[in-house]
Amino acid sequence: MLVADASVKPVPAARYRFRALAGRLAGTTSVPYLSILRAMEGAEQALTDKDVKAAAEKLRHQMEEK
Repeated sequence: MLVADASVKPVPAARYRFRALAGRLAGTTSVPYLSILRAMEGAEQALTDKDVKAAAEKLRHQMEEK
């Protein structure tokens, strides 16, 4: 899982490693940078935000496909 820590694309070395490992792992996925998470106290509070909820749904769907 590649978790973004900024709202920019990962550096080339990180993208390369992610692609290189993808063929050796059961599955890979990425999680976008969500600045609102820095202000949240826990998962229940975080899931009240529409962007966090959408990212969680996408991640759940990707994990169920694997």
